[in-house]
Amino acid sequence: MDYIQALFSFFNAPLFATFIIAMFWRRATPWAGFWGLAAGTLAAVAVHFVHSRGPWTSARRCRPTSGGR
Repeated sequence: MDYIQALFSFFNAPLFATFIIAMFWRRATPWAGFWGLAAGTLAAVAVHFVHSRGPWTSARRCRPTSGGR
């Protein structure tokens, strides 16, 4: 389930943003939509991997302290 949700998050947000921009901006072209969708998907994948591999995800920082010592 987590894998499917990650895949949906890569594609749903850029698709929604591309659709909304194309609906309200008259100068949007099909090529702009394609490249916007591609860039949004790549950005979503990059953010996912930066967030999941960053130093803030270290298990050492998540351990509780031992009795305040």
